[in-house]
Amino acid sequence: MRRVQQGQRVIPRQAGEVGYLLRVLPLAILLALLSLPLVMGARKHGRGEGARRLLVRVYLTSPGDQQRLHQLGIEDVVLQGDQYVDLNVTGEELLALRQAGMEVALVVEIDTSGTAPHDWPQLEELEGRLERLAAAHPEICRKWQIGTSAYWNFPIWALKISDNVNVDEDEPRVLVNGGIHAREPLSIAACMYLAERLCEDYLLDPKVRSWVDELEIYIVPVLNPDGYHYVVSQGIRFPWWRKNLADNDGDGRFNPEADGVDLNRNFAFNWQNGGSDDPSSWFYRGPRPFSEPETRAFRDLALQVRPVAGISFHSCGEAVLFPWSNYVRPVDLDLLEHMAFQMASVLEKRARGESYSVMPLNGRVGQSSCWLYAALGCFDFTVEVGDEYFPEMARVPRLARTAVKAAYFLFDRVRGSGLWLRVVDAVTRVPLLAEVRVLELGEGPGAVRRTDPFLGRLRWLLDPGRYRVSVAALNHVGVTRVVEIEPGKPTEVLVELAPSAQTVPLGNE
Repeated sequence: MRRVQQGQRVIPRQAGEVGYLLRVLPLAILLALLSLPLVMGARKHGRGEGARRLLVRVYLTSPGDQQRLHQLGIEDVVLQGDQYVDLNVTGEELLALRQAGMEVALVVEIDTSGTAPHDWPQLEELEGRLERLAAAHPEICRKWQIGTSAYWNFPIWALKISDNVNVDEDEPRVLVNGGIHAREPLSIAACMYLAERLCEDYLLDPKVRSWVDELEIYIVPVLNPDGYHYVVSQGIRFPWWRKNLADNDGDGRFNPEADGVDLNRNFAFNWQNGGSDDPSSWFYRGPRPFSEPETRAFRDLALQVRPVAGISFHSCGEAVLFPWSNYVRPVDLDLLEHMAFQMASVLEKRARGESYSVMPLNGRVGQSSCWLYAALGCFDFTVEVGDEYFPEMARVPRLARTAVKAAYFLFDRVRGSGLWLRVVDAVTRVPLLAEVRVLELGEGPGAVRRTDPFLGRLRWLLDPGRYRVSVAALNHVGVTRVVEIEPGKPTEVLVELAPSAQTVPLGNE
């Protein structure tokens, strides 16, 4: 094994040579090299390595709030929204914020003392569990590769769990993912636990059987295998690692000072406004939308399966986030928010007796949940699992059991009130690609949905009530139907569009 000079921080592409990584530098040098928002300003505020750090959200409710933050000298910004800012602060800084009259929420203590525990499963262990699960339940579980990672070319695996698993049926589809950020293994644990419960309890639990029989459930447990492997195999210390391992500078090696893309800033919805254009930033959005093979793999799967709803598991924060509040209003905002509160109510915080918090996503930063809604009308919720990035392993089963209740809620809700529309040609009965609007919802992101061209099918979650539904297709006469959405169950509607009259060119009579 070649030697690495003091100060050199590179990784070869060969996964077998990574053993030397990160063991040649003390933690202080590592943090200085990373130049992260999490640790910027530590010297200014006297925040040593052992200092207690908190992740807080400060709401900007008055014009002078931003100026007060500046006067307090608190500059460790994790995320900036139009109406809030997320900060990493010390206990003293939190007290100063409150004394200054700032509205502070989402207080999460961050453990800065340990490493990624070595008893967390290695990537190959997770892959083995997925393989065994699919092999043990071939009638309801299928595993396949949807892409490869940017650096080590690790496979990105997906599961489909449904009865008749090898047939694409006309059933509601739900898409669940985890592991988009390297230091968030609880999101992976939630996905793994969900897949195992669905398969192993299928014959034991009538509720589970109904979900598997009536839905098509897609799970991508580890969307960022490079990042997860890097953190866990090397025992990376706080603040661990967030991005993938994209070779930004093209030198054939991974250098944490220059490489990596934040995959959850790489989606093609307001991509240009979010994250950072600095490759050294932990929030680097990449050179263009969907520049990364990981996000392209997820995009292609989503476009193929066209989910009606989904969950993007993250950690940590004990919160449910929905699309979005700080951009042009989504037409489904009221229902998205209501469902987020319903989902949060079944998720118990570590402090027993309290449910998860609810807050809107930032609609301006190229996140997966916002892209899924804007592109497909998918009600995708970000669920921040737990209250620390790397909890003790003894706590993980309970945290996973709590997290999957969000998916259970969604499985029931997608079979509840909503429009199940099918559009066909009135003469040939062939399914049509049609544009659909629910006129009462108005204009804005999500106002126009498209049917599946192979089935002519569209599923749209709605509250009970009466709606005018406009349907239009190329070379067909559009119609507007009044539809009564019933409570507690989907409302099936078949629309037959007549072909439009064809104009015959002169000379061809």
